[in-house]
Amino acid sequence: FRRTDLKPGIHQAEVTLLSPDALLGDNVRFATFRIREPRLILTISDEPDAAAYWKLALEASQQFSVEVKTPGELRDWKPADWNRYEAITLLSVAAPGSLTDRPGDPPLWSLLDAYINRGGKLIVFPGGDELKRADWNSPLAERILPGKLAELIVADPKKGETWLWNSLDTRHPLLAPFREWQQQQPPADFIRLPPVVFR
Repeated sequence: FRRTDLKPGIHQAEVTLLSPDALLGDNVRFATFRIREPRLILTISDEPDAAAYWKLALEASQQFSVEVKTPGELRDWKPADWNRYEAITLLSVAAPGSLTDRPGDPPLWSLLDAYINRGGKLIVFPGGDELKRADWNSPLAERILPGKLAELIVADPKKGETWLWNSLDTRHPLLAPFREWQQQQPPADFIRLPPVVFR
């Protein structure tokens, strides 16, 4: 059975046989289920327009709802404001070391660190030339990020760079599905037409 456009919340269903049989005890069945609200994602970006594709991609599945804010819009937020989000995305923020030019504002890194320590999830897209490398390599950033940003590598603008699928050791159970996707005919789209990066 498929039902669409159900509102979020608790729902109940009753399924009844159109023609009852001799065993009355199994002619009717009941089910209770819950439709979840889309999970809320906060995207922080210096340029909210830069988050348009990210927002569109996440909301296409209807499993997520994305709010986009600039760092300055977060300066008066309390922990409860941050805790409403399933995850936070840091997208092309040049200098997360400061929320605004207003003295006394806490660094965004500190607020994100506190959010993570309360069980929050963080996705980081560093950005491009506007990025302030000293800020991203600061001691506060090191508490969150898995490594330091060394340099921006620019690939050939005509062909870019992609993943070398043949370099995977598909004997490992975690990577075994990739072997199947490579061998199926035609191969999976992301293997046949691999995504390309230029920077």
